[in-house]
Amino acid sequence: MKRFGTWVGLLLLVFSSAVAQEDAGRKWAVNFQVGGIIPAHPKAGRNGMLPMGSQENQSGLLTKLHFEYYVPQYPLSVKGGYEHEEVNLLGNDVSFDMKQIMLGGRYYPVPKDWFIQPYLGIDTYWNIGSQEEALRMKVSSSQYGTYTRQGTIRKPLFSGAPVVGVDLYFFSCIAFQVEYGFRMGVGKSTEITSRSTSNSTEYYTTQRPFRHSFTVGLKISFPFYFTEDDGSKLIGGILDCIFY
Repeated sequence: MKRFGTWVGLLLLVFSSAVAQEDAGRKWAVNFQVGGIIPAHPKAGRNGMLPMGSQENQSGLLTKLHFEYYVPQYPLSVKGGYEHEEVNLLGNDVSFDMKQIMLGGRYYPVPKDWFIQPYLGIDTYWNIGSQEEALRMKVSSSQYGTYTRQGTIRKPLFSGAPVVGVDLYFFSCIAFQVEYGFRMGVGKSTEITSRSTSNSTEYYTTQRPFRHSFTVGLKISFPFYFTEDDGSKLIGGILDCIFY
């Protein structure tokens, strides 16, 4: 086993030396991210909110596929891509999704050769799917009894968000990403009326088109190359797996 590990290490060292080249600078990149959406806290009407699930599980799933172009000689980039938001409201009673085209930009304040690349950005989103859905539902719960919800789900046609994040380059052209943004939709709020069958009082909930986003992902930069230092890191990781 040790002899096998030695041969693997030697082969990887030869490979890394053969493909290593000087850093020509990042020209463009592709990244995939996945994470969560947390809508802003709903606003209650004059009678408050019906307690069943009103403030529970205000969350959703967010996936992103982006392409990024680095502006030559400037610490700036332009990004574009596709995103999909799945949003849950009122204890998962209310769910909807949005298919969006994204366009934005990034500012990288530190030198390009640092392996930690924090950034600030502005993103815009264009909802290419439906903008309104009618809601009418009846729920029977062992905990809360039977209640109804009805109203109109309104999805913003356009949204914008300030963004902050960091790229962590564990190889020269491959980075782990962490990103946060606060998305502000342009348009009317979602309005929902709730009523318990045991109580004739109506409860009104207003949900603004604002939401927090948290994502992690992987970025691959081009032109893609593999340096000798990258080879050493890879060899060290493989040998650790073999012998430890």
